[in-house]
Amino acid sequence: MSLVQTMRELADKLAQCSQAGSGAELTPQFVDVALAALRAHADALGPPKIKRTRPQYQIEAMDSQGWPDETLAVVTNGVIAQAAFEEAAKLHPGRKIRLRHGARLIAET
Repeated sequence: MSLVQTMRELADKLAQCSQAGSGAELTPQFVDVALAALRAHADALGPPKIKRTRPQYQIEAMDSQGWPDETLAVVTNGVIAQAAFEEAAKLHPGRKIRLRHGARLIAET
């Protein structure tokens, strides 16, 4: 499924839940897409605090349910991001660690 299709599906699901007056249970993938869309929208509203010339890599620790719990690192260099991901996996052997580039999942323990 393309990113555009995923975003439309997410928007439709949220609209249905809003109209029904109920909460929405989102998959981690939908949460990642929603966060990426919100970040992009926020960046478009005003100048970012740090000028970004390309999407950043994020290394995140996940909670027991697979949700992002803690951002361990944010870098712009892919080689450094991979090294940080590998080191985070060693430092947190009992936790799932995720490496993302923008909204795209690169690696996961």
